[in-house]
Amino acid sequence: MLAGVCEIKISGFSFAAGEFLKTSNLKPRLVWARGEWVPSETAPRPDAGFVVAIHGRAGEPLALHLKEATRFLAIQEPELNRAVRCGAEELRLILHLNQAGPLHLVLPPKLLLLAGRLDIGIEITGQPG
Repeated sequence: MLAGVCEIKISGFSFAAGEFLKTSNLKPRLVWARGEWVPSETAPRPDAGFVVAIHGRAGEPLALHLKEATRFLAIQEPELNRAVRCGAEELRLILHLNQAGPLHLVLPPKLLLLAGRLDIGIEITGQPG
C-alpha cells in the first residue's frame, strides 16, 4: 500500500498558533489565524492552527510513513504537550493514502500508544492510487 503524505494538524479556538510557532521547533507547511480561509475548506476557520508535514514523499510504502509518524510523535511529545498548554484543543495525525482496491491497515501499537497518550486523533483519508 502506498501513502500520499502524513501530517499533523494542531488547532484551537483560543490557540495563538503564530505566537506558539515563534518559539517552536515545529516547521509548519500551513498556518492560519481564526477567521481565515484555508485552501480546500469551504468556510473560514473558526480556530487558529497549523499543519506540519511529517513525511511528505508520496508513493512510498505506508509502513515508512507510519514509522516516521511514530518517530515524530516520540521526539516531539514535549512540544505537542506545550501546544496543548498554549491552547491547542485538537491534535490530529492525518494519513493520506493512495489505494486502489480493498484497504487493510494495521497501525503499529507504539503509534497508537503515543497518539493516545497525547490525545491525538488519527484520520485516514484515501483516494484511488
